Amino acid sequence: MRVAFWLLFVFAVAVLMAMIAGGNTAVVTLFWAPNRIDVSFNFALTILIIVFVLMHFFWRSISALLKLPEQARIWRQTQRERALHQTLLHAEAHLASGRYTRASKEAKQVMNWLHEHPEMNELGHTASLQQSIAALTAAKAHHFLQDIKQRDLLIEQALTMATQAKLAPVQDAIALQVAAWALEQNDGKLALQHLTSLSAGGVRRTAALRLKLRALQAAKDAGKAIETGRLLIKHRAFSVNASQSLIRGLCFALFEQAKDSNQMQNAWALLQNEEKLQVDVVCFAAKRMALLEGSSLTVREWILPVWEQCIFKNSAENFDINLIRKLVLALQEHLQDLDTTWLAAIEKAYLKRPNEASLQYLFGLACLQQKLWGKAEVLLSAATTALKGTEFERQTWCALAALSEQKGQQEKAALYYKQAALLSN
Repeated sequence: MRVAFWLLFVFAVAVLMAMIAGGNTAVVTLFWAPNRIDVSFNFALTILIIVFVLMHFFWRSISALLKLPEQARIWRQTQRERALHQTLLHAEAHLASGRYTRASKEAKQVMNWLHEHPEMNELGHTASLQQSIAALTAAKAHHFLQDIKQRDLLIEQALTMATQAKLAPVQDAIALQVAAWALEQNDGKLALQHLTSLSAGGVRRTAALRLKLRALQAAKDAGKAIETGRLLIKHRAFSVNASQSLIRGLCFALFEQAKDSNQMQNAWALLQNEEKLQVDVVCFAAKRMALLEGSSLTVREWILPVWEQCIFKNSAENFDINLIRKLVLALQEHLQDLDTTWLAAIEKAYLKRPNEASLQYLFGLACLQQKLWGKAEVLLSAATTALKGTEFERQTWCALAALSEQKGQQEKAALYYKQAALLSN
């Protein structure tokens, strides 16, 4: 396209010159006493154009000649900067390949050269950036070489240079690196202190949030760790399965920090609705509450939404026996003071899933709690065969033994206890 425009321009100039000079009979007279010179206008115009072009190229030549020293200085500086870049890249490559001694040597070579040639400071942020990155690279190499003293000295130099030059990205990189080193020593509190020095934008980055999560876990601050985990999931830092596993583990840690039932209820209140609907989470909370001798009524309130979702809302294709059995194991420890509403809910679940023996076992326990001994005996006796080989078999025999003791049938109770003891062995 540009060539076409240039051709059009040349043709236009040629046409214009032909129109002006083609039939022009003008004469230019030059008086140089006592002489007189007559030349045609076209010849005079051509001479002026040639003189203008020669003067232009002459001036350009003089200007280029005067700029040669400055261009030579810029070229030398560019070559030095290119050599520094190459050395720094080699240091990073050696660090990545595990050649830590050579990486430290080349990074320190960059630092020393910049220190010995202060004229490179004319590059401004570029020289400061190179020097701080070189110091950080050397510090990483000395960390792998277990030279902690030299590592800390180099990190301090890198931070000082980055702070003086106001290089926020480098300052964030140093803070993240030092926090990671603190986590290697399992010092979560020190790692959190370094992470607080990040810039406003750096705190929200995924890399910083990952380190913060690990630091909070090391510091055993499960409440804030869950909040950080939710942010990472929001940023899609993990897959769906990994996200569920992460939240589940953080919830377990939060529950384990509870020392009494009140702290356990406060920990449960920190969870979001979707977290409370995870079967493993609610079962772990129920077991932890039983260990802390908390209110069974409160635990049944926690279990109820998950119970209804797993048994009544899920279709036959999505029905998971393992989840149901986990809920039964959690609920069997909290059947004290069972009200008629829960008894009806358990009976309804048993009638909806009559082929699931664990629900039959749970219904038998509920009847035993309500002193419906005849119905309880029928249900538990039938469950012993269906639950053979499962984790419920021994507990079913124990429940039958307790029922026989309530009815004053000591010999039958002893027989049932013997069956349970055999399964324990």
